[in-house]
Amino acid sequence: MERDFSEGQRGRGGGYTTKSYLKALEEGFIEHYEPGTIFQQDNAKIHRSYVAQRWFERHGIHVMEWPPRSPDLNPIEPVWRMLKRKLYELYPNLLHCGTSEADWKLFRECISEAWDALDQNKIDSIIRSMPQRVSETRKAVSSNLWPKVVIYGRGSCDDKGPMASQIIAVEELRKQGLIEPEDVSLLFVLGEGKGGVGMFAANNVNLSWETVFVLAELEQVRFPSSDTLGPSAFHCGEIADGEGYNILAPKCTAVCSVRVAKDLPRIEQLIEKNNLPPRKRTS
Repeated sequence: MERDFSEGQRGRGGGYTTKSYLKALEEGFIEHYEPGTIFQQDNAKIHRSYVAQRWFERHGIHVMEWPPRSPDLNPIEPVWRMLKRKLYELYPNLLHCGTSEADWKLFRECISEAWDALDQNKIDSIIRSMPQRVSETRKAVSSNLWPKVVIYGRGSCDDKGPMASQIIAVEELRKQGLIEPEDVSLLFVLGEGKGGVGMFAANNVNLSWETVFVLAELEQVRFPSSDTLGPSAFHCGEIADGEGYNILAPKCTAVCSVRVAKDLPRIEQLIEKNNLPPRKRTS
């Protein structure tokens, strides 16, 4: 869908309006619509406008009733996440893309190529999962499984939902006395889809961060040394896991080794002290 650059639209780059929405439907949807099919959309203002409603009536398209506050189960939401990841995987330099007409043309071309590169099997799997997801949601709502805090509506699975869950998790850990106020800090920025302007701005406020890695601690350990063979040496040869360069992985694995020069039991003791039980023993 293209932005509406007509006079009066918000922002330097224009905005999405009912006009641009209906143009997208006429160019990319109407020819594929099968009579009798129910059309689903969310409650964005451009979708619910009087002009949009009359357009659907004129074309005989039945639009699904969508409550104003509903769990965001639309299968397109996880597909948007897939598209974003694929886009920045293929074209990381888009983070520095401008707003000129040439930049918009390049951006649209990259979006199209990223979409074509998506795994259709994964998209089909998401669609097939909908009946089960709806059933599980109904089951949770009718029982005590439904959480006390529910994030509704647009962006609940990829924007405000993750933000709220992080804030709630930190607050719960703080109330339980498991962390101190200075142990954790959260930084939320805007503009991910517009060149990462929020993150660039955050880089200019001279924030400092402390991240604790067990591997970094192991590199500081003084392992036993031999007069003949020299010091026992710690090596980390491979770190794996994670989904992308811009996504914090919940866990990762590392393949490490210690070239033992002396006192294997003492080396094992030092490793276990750092909560890393040895998997293989060599001497």
